[in-house]
Amino acid sequence: RLRIASLPETVANPPLRTLMAHPKDHLWKQGLERLASPTLIVWGAEDRVLPLDAGFILRKLIPNADMHIFSKCGHWAQWERPDEFNALVDNFVNHQ
Repeated sequence: RLRIASLPETVANPPLRTLMAHPKDHLWKQGLERLASPTLIVWGAEDRVLPLDAGFILRKLIPNADMHIFSKCGHWAQWERPDEFNALVDNFVNHQ
C-alpha cells in the first residue's frame, strides 16, 4: 500500500482528492451529524493521504466524538504505532 500510495502518479492524482478539496461538503452528505454512538477518531499528524484538517471536520460533525492525534505518524496509525493504537482502542471500547 505504501509503495502504491507513494507513486508519483498516485500523489499527483490521489483517490480521495475530492474529499481533500471539499471535505465538509462531502462529509455532510454522509449524515455524520446524526451519529449517536460514542466515536473515536484516530489521526496521524503527518497524514499525507487525508490532512489533519479533515479529522477536525469529522470531530465537529460527529456529536459524541473524541479525537486522538498521533505525532510522527502518517495515514496508518494502526500499523505505524500498533501498541499505542491498540491500547487506545481497547481503552475506548472497554470504557464506554
